Amino acid sequence: MIEEEILKDLQESDLPDNFMIVADNCGIEVVRKLILELGGLQFCIPKLTSIKPLIKRYIAQNPEKNNQRLARELSLNVRTIDNIID
Repeated sequence: MIEEEILKDLQESDLPDNFMIVADNCGIEVVRKLILELGGLQFCIPKLTSIKPLIKRYIAQNPEKNNQRLARELSLNVRTIDNIID
């Protein structure tokens, strides 16, 4: 594909400022792949703690940890942990 050939020449300095953070954190190859596969889409990247099934699983896999410790580890408050468990 011609897009792949063009993207081989992509450099960080070519990127808009708000996308340079992706290159800085994930690498230019990831940026190229995102542009090639998902170019034009707009989406939010969730915070880890907003992925409820994952957080519930983590809590269930760590029954020896009390809610205060879990809250500290997950940067949540104890009430939020209580609500997730219920």
